[in-house]
Amino acid sequence: MIFFWGFIFLYLAILIIGINHFRESEGLISTFSIFGITGFFYYLAVPIECVITGNDFIALGDNVVNPLLDTTKIAISFMSVLALCGFYFGLKISKFSYIVKSNYLLYRRGVAPNGILFLILISFVILISLFRDKIVLSGTYEGNVDTSYNNPLYTLLVDWIVLGCSIICGAIIIKKKRVNYLSFLFSIPGLYWGVYASTKDQLLIAVLGLLTYFTVANPIKNFFLLIIGFIFLILLAPLGLLWFSLYRSGVIINMEALYAVLEKGVIRNTDPAGPIAVFNDLFNSGVDMKFGSTYLDTFYLLVPKFVWANRPLDVAEKYAQETLKYWLPGQGLGYSLLIEGYINFSYFGVFIQYFTTGLLWGITWNLVKKIVLNISVYIWLSLYSIFGFFLIIIIHRSPFSGTPKQMFLTLPIILFVLFLFNKKKINEE
Repeated sequence: MIFFWGFIFLYLAILIIGINHFRESEGLISTFSIFGITGFFYYLAVPIECVITGNDFIALGDNVVNPLLDTTKIAISFMSVLALCGFYFGLKISKFSYIVKSNYLLYRRGVAPNGILFLILISFVILISLFRDKIVLSGTYEGNVDTSYNNPLYTLLVDWIVLGCSIICGAIIIKKKRVNYLSFLFSIPGLYWGVYASTKDQLLIAVLGLLTYFTVANPIKNFFLLIIGFIFLILLAPLGLLWFSLYRSGVIINMEALYAVLEKGVIRNTDPAGPIAVFNDLFNSGVDMKFGSTYLDTFYLLVPKFVWANRPLDVAEKYAQETLKYWLPGQGLGYSLLIEGYINFSYFGVFIQYFTTGLLWGITWNLVKKIVLNISVYIWLSLYSIFGFFLIIIIHRSPFSGTPKQMFLTLPIILFVLFLFNKKKINEE
């Protein structure tokens, strides 16, 4: 396993070098640092746990168990290094930085929340008018999955409400440089809905709204504190995710139930487990090369399901449908960019895919930044440090098409309402 540990240390070395490089333009809490740290958690934490515990148990839905072979662990660690390098160079070439020069604040003092408030209000009215019964059904994990998948407009309305509230929460924190009662009030919808509907994504968006105090308003400037936070994430985040998974599965959470799960592994029972199990299965099954065909999913996935009800499934949904015996629409196992890059163009495909991802990421957000900064610097910083960081975190557990899809369904409407409610102000200037 010398190669495995060698690639682990190489990943960490590149991560530190990259964090230090982007520190000049974005600080320690940068796009690259978020990508690299969460990438370590999603790609390498499970293999490391398997090596340390000597237990290679990997569950692939419906209690199918496949061992994580040493050759697979080495392949994952090697591809992780390729992914980190690819994203680093792509992002560097794009010259993107979400940070705004301090003198810009002199010209854009207002938070300009009217457009976002309108989006929240109209979404709430439509939600209550058309989907009151669906809100009740979303009170369980299975009910929320079924309701969200079969009612995409309902899902978008909930997303706009939670994200809109979190953006205002973050904008207030960034301007005031503290968490006050008003900012916390705007975080409640996401916190409540995340627990009520047993959905980690909404909960994460709400938490990121509150964390703008540490990411933007009063960012961490000490490298040592960042390392402590990194260790905290790797050691304690899995326990939180494990508790949440037990909660949304309807398991009575007590010490006996917790110990029963811990015996099977900690990280292997949380979010990274699914993508790693899928990687393990596809890497060792001799799947035919796709030669870029999975990327074509992006084009038709941009069409909302309430417009195209019979829209084809993406590569992750197809795999889940074929693998899960009792598959229901909307259910998935996780499908990382690592394995998608590999099944398209082998190891070289991993580097190219992440390089393209980093480059397109920077180009797209540079454009969004230019538009939003003409309206409010606070909204921009909040939007990116919440929605941008959210996407860069979950990018590790979805195929390539997942990120453009979420951006396309979310950003245009936000940009539209921001421009609509600030058009007069812009024209006057």
